[in-house]
Amino acid sequence: MITFVSLFLGLTAGVHRVEIAVGTPVVRVEILLDGQQVAELSASPWITEIDFGVELQPHRLSAVAYGDGGHELYRAHQLVNVPRPRAECSIMLIDEQSEHNDEQSEHSGSPTLASVHCRDYLGHQPERLNVSFDGIELTVRDSEKAELPLYDPLDFHVLVARAFFPGDLEAEAQLAFSGMHGSEVQTQLTAVVVQTKSRKRLKLETLRDAFVVHEKVVQAVAVEKAPAQVLVVEGSKAQEAFLSWRRENDRRIRNSLREADNAFIRFVDPFAVQLRDQQATIELFPISQRFDLRSALLRDMILNVRSPVGEEPPRRFSETALASAGVESEAFSAPSQRLSDALAVAGLYAAARSAPRIVVLVVDREEADFSVQTAENVVEYLKHLRVPLVIWAIDKNKAPVTPWGEAHRIRGRKELAWEAEQLPNILDRQWVVWVEGAHMVHEVNLSRPIKGLKLCGS
Repeated sequence: MITFVSLFLGLTAGVHRVEIAVGTPVVRVEILLDGQQVAELSASPWITEIDFGVELQPHRLSAVAYGDGGHELYRAHQLVNVPRPRAECSIMLIDEQSEHNDEQSEHSGSPTLASVHCRDYLGHQPERLNVSFDGIELTVRDSEKAELPLYDPLDFHVLVARAFFPGDLEAEAQLAFSGMHGSEVQTQLTAVVVQTKSRKRLKLETLRDAFVVHEKVVQAVAVEKAPAQVLVVEGSKAQEAFLSWRRENDRRIRNSLREADNAFIRFVDPFAVQLRDQQATIELFPISQRFDLRSALLRDMILNVRSPVGEEPPRRFSETALASAGVESEAFSAPSQRLSDALAVAGLYAAARSAPRIVVLVVDREEADFSVQTAENVVEYLKHLRVPLVIWAIDKNKAPVTPWGEAHRIRGRKELAWEAEQLPNILDRQWVVWVEGAHMVHEVNLSRPIKGLKLCGS
Protein backbone atom coordinates (compact mmCIF):
# COMPACT_ATOMS: atom_id res chain seq x y z
CA MET A 1 0.00 0.00 0.00
CA ILE A 2 1.20 3.53 -0.76
CA THR A 3 -0.40 6.94 -0.37
CA PHE A 4 0.54 10.62 -0.22
CA VAL A 5 0.75 12.19 3.22
CA SER A 6 1.51 15.59 1.66
CA LEU A 7 -1.60 16.93 -0.10
CA PHE A 8 -1.25 19.95 -2.39
CA LEU A 9 -4.71 21.51 -2.29
CA GLY A 10 -3.74 25.10 -3.10
CA LEU A 11 -1.69 26.77 -5.83
CA THR A 12 1.78 25.22 -5.73
CA ALA A 13 5.13 26.39 -7.15
CA GLY A 14 8.76 26.12 -6.05
CA VAL A 15 10.31 23.48 -3.79
CA HIS A 16 8.00 21.54 -1.46
CA ARG A 17 8.40 18.62 0.93
CA VAL A 18 6.69 15.43 -0.22
CA GLU A 19 5.99 12.66 2.28
CA ILE A 20 4.73 9.17 1.38
CA ALA A 21 3.02 6.61 3.63
CA VAL A 22 4.40 3.17 2.72
CA GLY A 23 3.38 -0.30 3.88
CA THR A 24 5.00 -3.70 3.52
CA PRO A 25 6.36 -5.28 1.35
CA VAL A 26 7.48 -2.04 -0.38
CA VAL A 27 11.28 -1.64 -0.56
CA ARG A 28 11.63 1.23 -3.04
CA VAL A 29 9.52 4.20 -4.18
CA GLU A 30 10.00 6.31 -7.28
CA ILE A 31 8.51 9.83 -7.37
CA LEU A 32 7.41 11.04 -10.81
CA LEU A 33 6.44 14.57 -11.81
CA ASP A 34 4.54 14.68 -15.10
CA GLY A 35 5.88 11.21 -15.94
CA GLN A 36 9.53 12.06 -15.26
CA GLN A 37 11.37 10.55 -12.29
CA VAL A 38 12.47 13.28 -9.88
CA ALA A 39 13.31 11.28 -6.73
CA GLU A 40 13.86 7.75 -5.42
CA LEU A 41 13.39 6.57 -1.83
CA SER A 42 14.50 3.24 -0.38
CA ALA A 43 14.04 3.57 3.37
CA SER A 44 12.12 5.39 6.08
CA PRO A 45 11.51 8.27 6.43
CA TRP A 46 9.82 8.28 3.02
CA ILE A 47 10.30 12.02 2.58
CA THR A 48 11.90 14.11 -0.15
CA GLU A 49 11.76 17.59 -1.67
CA ILE A 50 10.30 18.20 -5.11
CA ASP A 51 10.76 21.32 -7.24
CA PHE A 52 7.47 22.19 -8.98
CA GLY A 53 9.13 25.05 -10.88
CA VAL A 54 8.81 28.80 -10.55
CA GLU A 55 5.78 29.01 -12.85
CA LEU A 56 2.26 27.89 -12.00
CA GLN A 57 1.44 24.84 -14.11
CA PRO A 58 -0.87 21.85 -13.79
CA HIS A 59 1.09 18.77 -12.68
CA ARG A 60 0.56 15.06 -12.14
CA LEU A 61 2.54 13.83 -9.10
CA SER A 62 2.94 10.05 -8.89
CA ALA A 63 4.50 7.59 -6.47
CA VAL A 64 5.36 4.08 -7.69
CA ALA A 65 6.11 1.36 -5.13
CA TYR A 66 8.31 -1.66 -5.91
CA GLY A 67 8.90 -4.96 -4.13
CA ASP A 68 11.99 -7.13 -3.54
CA GLY A 69 12.14 -8.49 -7.06
CA GLY A 70 11.90 -5.04 -8.63
CA HIS A 71 8.29 -5.59 -9.70
CA GLU A 72 5.72 -2.82 -9.33
CA LEU A 73 3.30 -3.19 -6.42
CA TYR A 74 1.24 -0.02 -6.14
CA ARG A 75 0.78 3.45 -7.61
CA ALA A 76 -0.61 6.64 -6.11
CA HIS A 77 -1.41 9.83 -8.01
CA GLN A 78 -2.13 13.41 -7.06
CA LEU A 79 -3.07 16.27 -9.40
CA VAL A 80 -1.50 19.63 -8.53
CA ASN A 81 -2.75 23.10 -9.56
CA VAL A 82 -5.97 21.70 -10.96
CA PRO A 83 -9.50 21.96 -9.50
CA ARG A 84 -10.23 19.62 -6.56
CA PRO A 85 -13.87 18.61 -5.89
CA ARG A 86 -15.71 19.24 -2.61
CA ALA A 87 -18.71 17.37 -4.01
CA GLU A 88 -18.97 14.29 -6.18
CA CYS A 89 -21.43 12.82 -8.65
CA SER A 90 -21.76 9.42 -10.35
CA ILE A 91 -24.02 7.92 -13.04
CA MET A 92 -25.31 4.34 -13.35
CA LEU A 93 -27.30 2.96 -16.27
CA ILE A 94 -30.45 0.90 -15.54
CA ASP A 95 -32.60 -1.29 -17.78
CA GLU A 96 -35.98 -0.65 -16.13
CA GLN A 97 -37.83 -3.12 -18.40
CA SER A 98 -35.54 -6.01 -17.49
CA GLU A 99 -35.99 -5.26 -13.80
CA HIS A 100 -39.79 -5.62 -14.04
CA ASN A 101 -40.24 -8.07 -16.93
CA ASP A 102 -38.88 -11.60 -17.11
CA GLU A 103 -39.55 -11.86 -20.88
CA GLN A 104 -36.66 -10.59 -22.96
CA SER A 105 -37.72 -8.55 -25.98
CA GLU A 106 -35.57 -7.75 -29.01
CA HIS A 107 -34.31 -4.54 -27.38
CA SER A 108 -34.28 -5.63 -23.75
CA GLY A 109 -30.99 -5.06 -22.04
CA SER A 110 -30.62 -1.53 -23.41
CA PRO A 111 -30.51 1.02 -20.59
CA THR A 112 -33.70 3.04 -20.18
CA LEU A 113 -32.82 5.06 -17.06
CA ALA A 114 -29.86 7.03 -15.77
CA SER A 115 -29.53 6.82 -11.99
CA VAL A 116 -27.46 9.67 -10.54
CA HIS A 117 -25.91 9.67 -7.08
CA CYS A 118 -24.59 13.02 -5.83
CA ARG A 119 -23.41 14.17 -2.40
CA ASP A 120 -21.24 17.00 -1.09
CA TYR A 121 -18.50 16.63 1.51
CA LEU A 122 -21.08 17.06 4.31
CA GLY A 123 -23.40 14.40 2.88
CA HIS A 124 -26.01 16.86 1.55
CA GLN A 125 -28.17 15.97 -1.43
CA PRO A 126 -28.17 18.46 -4.31
CA GLU A 127 -30.67 21.29 -4.38
CA ARG A 128 -30.87 20.95 -8.16
CA LEU A 129 -29.81 18.23 -10.59
CA ASN A 130 -29.45 18.63 -14.37
CA VAL A 131 -28.96 15.60 -16.63
CA SER A 132 -28.39 15.73 -20.39
CA PHE A 133 -28.32 12.95 -22.99
CA ASP A 134 -26.33 13.79 -26.15
CA GLY A 135 -26.78 17.47 -25.27
CA ILE A 136 -30.56 17.22 -24.67
CA GLU A 137 -31.83 18.10 -21.19
CA LEU A 138 -33.75 15.29 -19.46
CA THR A 139 -36.45 15.39 -16.80
CA VAL A 140 -35.08 14.24 -13.43
CA ARG A 141 -37.35 12.37 -11.03
CA ASP A 142 -37.36 12.92 -7.28
CA SER A 143 -35.40 9.67 -6.92
CA GLU A 144 -32.46 11.17 -8.86
CA LYS A 145 -33.33 9.12 -11.93
CA ALA A 146 -33.81 10.38 -15.48
CA GLU A 147 -35.62 8.48 -18.24
CA LEU A 148 -33.57 8.16 -21.41
CA PRO A 149 -35.19 9.11 -24.74
CA LEU A 150 -35.47 6.61 -27.58
CA TYR A 151 -32.02 6.01 -29.04
CA ASP A 152 -30.04 3.65 -31.23
CA PRO A 153 -28.27 1.31 -28.78
CA LEU A 154 -25.54 0.60 -31.32
CA ASP A 155 -24.45 4.26 -31.49
CA PHE A 156 -22.20 6.04 -29.01
CA HIS A 157 -24.03 8.24 -26.48
CA VAL A 158 -22.99 10.64 -23.74
CA LEU A 159 -24.69 11.40 -20.41
CA VAL A 160 -23.69 14.43 -18.35
CA ALA A 161 -25.01 15.14 -14.83
CA ARG A 162 -24.49 18.41 -12.97
CA ALA A 163 -25.50 18.75 -9.32
CA PHE A 164 -25.87 22.03 -7.42
CA PHE A 165 -25.50 22.00 -3.62
CA PRO A 166 -25.99 24.52 -0.79
CA GLY A 167 -23.13 27.00 -0.51
CA ASP A 168 -22.74 27.25 -4.31
CA LEU A 169 -21.00 23.88 -4.53
CA GLU A 170 -21.24 21.94 -7.78
CA ALA A 171 -20.37 18.42 -8.93
CA GLU A 172 -20.27 16.86 -12.35
CA ALA A 173 -20.16 13.35 -13.84
CA GLN A 174 -19.95 12.07 -17.40
CA LEU A 175 -20.65 8.67 -18.91
CA ALA A 176 -20.14 7.57 -22.50
CA PHE A 177 -21.69 4.25 -23.51
CA SER A 178 -22.81 2.04 -26.37
CA GLY A 179 -24.00 -1.58 -26.80
CA MET A 180 -26.80 -3.78 -25.51
CA HIS A 181 -27.53 -6.59 -23.05
CA GLY A 182 -25.20 -5.30 -20.35
CA SER A 183 -22.17 -5.36 -22.61
CA GLU A 184 -22.11 -1.60 -23.02
CA VAL A 185 -18.73 0.10 -23.30
CA GLN A 186 -18.26 2.84 -20.72
CA THR A 187 -15.37 5.29 -20.81
CA GLN A 188 -14.04 8.30 -18.97
CA LEU A 189 -14.32 11.63 -20.71
CA THR A 190 -12.48 14.95 -20.68
CA ALA A 191 -14.18 18.28 -21.37
CA VAL A 192 -12.46 20.58 -23.85
CA VAL A 193 -13.91 24.08 -24.22
CA VAL A 194 -13.54 25.55 -27.71
CA GLN A 195 -14.49 28.90 -29.22
CA THR A 196 -15.97 29.48 -32.66
CA LYS A 197 -16.32 32.59 -34.81
CA SER A 198 -20.00 31.87 -35.42
CA ARG A 199 -22.86 31.36 -32.99
CA LYS A 200 -24.13 28.44 -35.05
CA ARG A 201 -24.23 25.15 -33.19
CA LEU A 202 -20.96 23.27 -33.43
CA LYS A 203 -21.51 19.92 -35.16
CA LEU A 204 -19.81 16.80 -33.85
CA GLU A 205 -19.08 15.42 -37.30
CA THR A 206 -16.74 18.37 -38.00
CA LEU A 207 -14.59 17.33 -35.02
CA ARG A 208 -13.70 13.76 -35.97
CA ASP A 209 -9.96 13.21 -35.38
CA ALA A 210 -9.69 16.91 -34.45
CA PHE A 211 -7.98 16.42 -31.06
CA VAL A 212 -4.71 14.81 -30.00
CA VAL A 213 -3.01 14.01 -26.70
CA HIS A 214 0.76 13.62 -26.99
CA GLU A 215 0.30 13.37 -30.80
CA LYS A 216 -2.20 10.49 -30.46
CA VAL A 217 -5.72 11.12 -31.76
CA VAL A 218 -8.53 11.11 -29.18
CA GLN A 219 -12.09 10.98 -30.45
CA ALA A 220 -14.69 13.66 -29.78
CA VAL A 221 -17.93 11.96 -28.73
CA ALA A 222 -20.31 14.84 -27.89
CA VAL A 223 -20.83 18.59 -28.08
CA GLU A 224 -22.96 20.53 -25.63
CA LYS A 225 -23.75 23.89 -24.08
CA ALA A 226 -23.42 24.24 -20.31
CA PRO A 227 -24.19 27.14 -17.93
CA ALA A 228 -21.44 29.71 -18.51
CA GLN A 229 -19.46 31.50 -15.83
CA VAL A 230 -17.67 34.87 -15.58
CA LEU A 231 -15.12 35.49 -12.81
CA VAL A 232 -14.27 39.15 -12.12
CA VAL A 233 -11.18 40.47 -10.31
CA GLU A 234 -11.34 44.24 -9.68
CA GLY A 235 -8.43 46.36 -8.53
CA SER A 236 -8.77 48.90 -5.71
CA LYS A 237 -7.63 51.84 -7.87
CA ALA A 238 -10.26 50.94 -10.45
CA GLN A 239 -12.90 50.96 -7.72
CA GLU A 240 -11.78 54.44 -6.64
CA ALA A 241 -11.98 55.71 -10.22
CA PHE A 242 -15.48 54.33 -10.59
CA LEU A 243 -16.72 56.36 -7.62
CA SER A 244 -16.75 59.49 -9.77
CA TRP A 245 -19.08 57.78 -12.27
CA ARG A 246 -21.76 56.76 -9.80
CA ARG A 247 -24.03 59.80 -10.11
CA GLU A 248 -24.16 59.95 -13.90
CA ASN A 249 -27.58 59.39 -15.47
CA ASP A 250 -27.13 56.37 -17.69
CA ARG A 251 -30.63 54.86 -17.87
CA ARG A 252 -30.71 54.65 -21.68
CA ILE A 253 -27.52 52.59 -21.81
CA ARG A 254 -28.58 50.53 -18.82
CA ASN A 255 -31.87 49.55 -20.41
CA SER A 256 -30.15 48.50 -23.64
CA LEU A 257 -28.07 45.81 -21.97
CA ARG A 258 -29.31 42.26 -22.37
CA GLU A 259 -29.43 39.21 -20.15
CA ALA A 260 -27.28 36.20 -20.99
CA ASP A 261 -29.00 32.85 -21.22
CA ASN A 262 -27.98 30.30 -18.61
CA ALA A 263 -24.90 32.16 -17.33
CA PHE A 264 -23.73 33.70 -14.07
CA ILE A 265 -20.96 35.82 -12.55
CA ARG A 266 -18.81 35.75 -9.42
CA PHE A 267 -16.28 38.20 -7.98
CA VAL A 268 -12.86 37.25 -6.58
CA ASP A 269 -11.44 39.57 -3.91
CA PRO A 270 -7.76 40.49 -4.60
CA PHE A 271 -7.18 40.90 -0.84
CA ALA A 272 -6.46 37.49 0.65
CA VAL A 273 -7.92 36.31 3.94
CA GLN A 274 -5.36 34.58 6.13
CA LEU A 275 -6.62 31.74 8.31
CA ARG A 276 -4.51 30.81 11.30
CA ASP A 277 -4.76 27.74 13.45
CA GLN A 278 -2.26 25.81 15.55
CA GLN A 279 -0.73 24.03 12.56
CA ALA A 280 -0.47 26.48 9.68
CA THR A 281 -1.48 29.74 8.05
CA ILE A 282 -3.66 29.36 4.97
CA GLU A 283 -4.49 32.13 2.51
CA LEU A 284 -7.85 32.26 0.76
CA PHE A 285 -9.14 34.75 -1.78
CA PRO A 286 -12.86 35.18 -1.03
CA ILE A 287 -15.19 34.33 -3.91
CA SER A 288 -18.63 35.90 -4.03
CA GLN A 289 -21.94 34.18 -4.29
CA ARG A 290 -23.31 33.49 -7.76
CA PHE A 291 -25.38 36.05 -9.65
CA ASP A 292 -27.26 35.65 -12.93
CA LEU A 293 -25.23 37.19 -15.73
CA ARG A 294 -26.94 40.38 -16.82
CA SER A 295 -24.57 42.86 -18.33
CA ALA A 296 -26.42 45.69 -16.55
CA LEU A 297 -26.00 43.94 -13.19
CA LEU A 298 -22.33 43.29 -13.88
CA ARG A 299 -21.76 46.93 -14.73
CA ASP A 300 -23.73 48.11 -11.71
CA MET A 301 -21.93 45.78 -9.32
CA ILE A 302 -18.56 47.00 -10.59
CA LEU A 303 -19.67 50.60 -10.15
CA ASN A 304 -21.61 49.84 -6.95
CA VAL A 305 -24.59 51.92 -8.15
CA ARG A 306 -28.33 51.37 -7.96
CA SER A 307 -29.87 48.84 -10.31
CA PRO A 308 -32.46 49.78 -12.99
CA VAL A 309 -35.36 49.05 -10.63
CA GLY A 310 -33.97 51.33 -7.95
CA GLU A 311 -32.58 48.63 -5.68
CA GLU A 312 -29.07 48.34 -4.33
CA PRO A 313 -27.01 45.68 -6.13
CA PRO A 314 -26.42 42.53 -4.09
CA ARG A 315 -23.41 42.41 -1.82
CA ARG A 316 -20.54 40.62 -3.50
CA PHE A 317 -19.02 38.86 -0.51
CA SER A 318 -21.13 37.30 2.20
CA GLU A 319 -20.03 37.74 5.81
CA THR A 320 -20.69 34.03 6.33
CA ALA A 321 -18.61 32.89 3.34
CA LEU A 322 -15.82 31.45 5.48
CA ALA A 323 -18.27 29.84 7.88
CA SER A 324 -20.09 28.15 5.00
CA ALA A 325 -16.73 26.75 3.86
CA GLY A 326 -16.35 25.02 7.21
CA VAL A 327 -13.54 27.29 8.42
CA GLU A 328 -13.29 27.71 12.17
CA SER A 329 -10.13 29.62 12.93
CA GLU A 330 -8.79 33.13 13.39
CA ALA A 331 -9.09 35.05 10.13
CA PHE A 332 -7.96 38.49 9.01
CA SER A 333 -7.55 40.29 5.69
CA ALA A 334 -4.07 40.82 4.31
CA PRO A 335 -3.24 44.53 3.79
CA SER A 336 -1.72 44.25 0.28
CA GLN A 337 -3.57 43.79 -2.99
CA ARG A 338 -2.55 40.67 -4.96
CA LEU A 339 -4.17 40.88 -8.37
CA SER A 340 -2.12 38.20 -10.14
CA ASP A 341 -2.61 35.69 -7.33
CA ALA A 342 -6.36 36.40 -7.34
CA LEU A 343 -6.39 35.91 -11.13
CA ALA A 344 -4.82 32.48 -10.70
CA VAL A 345 -7.52 31.55 -8.17
CA ALA A 346 -10.23 32.85 -10.50
CA GLY A 347 -8.83 30.77 -13.35
CA LEU A 348 -8.67 27.65 -11.18
CA TYR A 349 -12.27 28.20 -10.07
CA ALA A 350 -13.45 28.75 -13.65
CA ALA A 351 -11.66 25.61 -14.86
CA ALA A 352 -13.40 23.53 -12.20
CA ARG A 353 -16.56 23.57 -14.31
CA SER A 354 -16.75 21.94 -17.74
CA ALA A 355 -18.45 24.97 -19.22
CA PRO A 356 -17.91 28.20 -21.16
CA ARG A 357 -15.94 30.68 -19.04
CA ILE A 358 -14.19 34.05 -18.95
CA VAL A 359 -12.00 35.72 -16.34
CA VAL A 360 -12.24 39.53 -16.35
CA LEU A 361 -9.57 41.76 -14.77
CA VAL A 362 -10.63 45.37 -14.12
CA VAL A 363 -7.71 47.71 -13.32
CA ASP A 364 -6.53 51.30 -13.31
CA ARG A 365 -3.19 52.03 -15.01
CA GLU A 366 -1.66 52.88 -11.60
CA GLU A 367 -2.80 49.64 -9.95
CA ALA A 368 -0.40 48.13 -7.38
CA ASP A 369 0.16 44.38 -7.25
CA PHE A 370 2.03 42.57 -4.45
CA SER A 371 1.41 39.04 -5.72
CA VAL A 372 3.67 36.08 -5.12
CA GLN A 373 3.21 35.02 -8.74
CA THR A 374 4.23 37.32 -11.59
CA ALA A 375 1.67 38.59 -14.08
CA GLU A 376 3.43 36.73 -16.90
CA ASN A 377 3.36 33.42 -15.03
CA VAL A 378 -0.34 33.73 -14.21
CA VAL A 379 -1.27 34.58 -17.80
CA GLU A 380 0.53 31.40 -18.94
CA TYR A 381 -1.20 29.43 -16.18
CA LEU A 382 -4.62 30.57 -17.43
CA LYS A 383 -3.62 29.40 -20.90
CA HIS A 384 -2.72 25.98 -19.48
CA LEU A 385 -6.16 25.84 -17.84
CA ARG A 386 -7.77 26.95 -21.13
CA VAL A 387 -9.43 29.92 -19.44
CA PRO A 388 -9.63 33.14 -21.52
CA LEU A 389 -8.63 36.43 -19.88
CA VAL A 390 -10.25 39.78 -20.71
CA ILE A 391 -8.67 42.96 -19.31
CA TRP A 392 -10.53 46.23 -18.83
CA ALA A 393 -8.29 49.19 -17.98
CA ILE A 394 -9.28 52.76 -17.09
CA ASP A 395 -7.34 55.20 -19.24
CA LYS A 396 -8.61 58.45 -20.72
CA ASN A 397 -5.86 58.84 -23.32
CA LYS A 398 -4.81 55.61 -25.04
CA ALA A 399 -5.33 51.87 -25.18
CA PRO A 400 -3.22 50.71 -22.22
CA VAL A 401 -0.76 47.85 -22.02
CA THR A 402 -0.87 46.23 -18.57
CA PRO A 403 1.52 43.71 -16.97
CA TRP A 404 -1.08 41.05 -17.91
CA GLY A 405 -1.27 42.10 -21.58
CA GLU A 406 -3.18 44.50 -23.80
CA ALA A 407 -6.41 45.84 -22.35
CA HIS A 408 -9.72 47.20 -23.55
CA ARG A 409 -9.80 50.92 -22.74
CA ILE A 410 -12.53 52.15 -20.41
CA ARG A 411 -13.01 55.94 -20.46
CA GLY A 412 -16.46 56.12 -18.94
CA ARG A 413 -19.68 54.30 -18.25
CA LYS A 414 -20.57 53.99 -21.94
CA GLU A 415 -17.40 51.99 -22.64
CA LEU A 416 -17.94 49.90 -19.52
CA ALA A 417 -21.50 49.15 -20.60
CA TRP A 418 -20.36 48.21 -24.10
CA GLU A 419 -17.63 45.86 -22.79
CA ALA A 420 -20.11 44.22 -20.40
CA GLU A 421 -22.41 43.63 -23.35
CA GLN A 422 -19.64 41.74 -25.20
CA LEU A 423 -19.26 39.04 -22.54
CA PRO A 424 -22.50 37.17 -23.41
CA ASN A 425 -21.49 37.39 -27.07
CA ILE A 426 -18.17 35.66 -26.30
CA LEU A 427 -19.81 33.00 -24.15
CA ASP A 428 -22.40 32.28 -26.85
CA ARG A 429 -19.55 31.15 -29.13
CA GLN A 430 -17.98 28.73 -26.63
CA TRP A 431 -18.84 25.03 -26.72
CA VAL A 432 -17.96 22.03 -24.57
CA VAL A 433 -16.54 19.11 -26.54
CA TRP A 434 -16.24 15.76 -24.74
CA VAL A 435 -13.31 13.60 -25.83
CA GLU A 436 -12.54 10.03 -24.86
CA GLY A 437 -10.20 9.35 -21.97
CA ALA A 438 -9.17 11.03 -18.72
CA HIS A 439 -6.62 13.71 -19.58
CA MET A 440 -5.25 16.88 -18.08
CA VAL A 441 -6.87 19.59 -20.15
CA HIS A 442 -3.60 21.25 -21.24
CA GLU A 443 -2.55 17.91 -22.79
CA VAL A 444 -5.42 18.07 -25.32
CA ASN A 445 -4.61 19.99 -28.50
CA LEU A 446 -6.01 20.39 -32.00
CA SER A 447 -4.65 17.86 -34.46
CA ARG A 448 -4.89 20.35 -37.32
CA PRO A 449 -5.99 23.93 -37.98
CA ILE A 450 -9.79 24.15 -38.19
CA LYS A 451 -11.29 27.24 -39.79
CA GLY A 452 -13.30 29.33 -37.34
CA LEU A 453 -12.39 27.21 -34.29
CA LYS A 454 -9.74 27.42 -31.57
CA LEU A 455 -9.15 26.07 -28.09
CA CYS A 456 -10.62 28.33 -25.43
CA GLY A 457 -7.98 30.52 -23.81
CA SER A 458 -5.33 29.80 -26.44
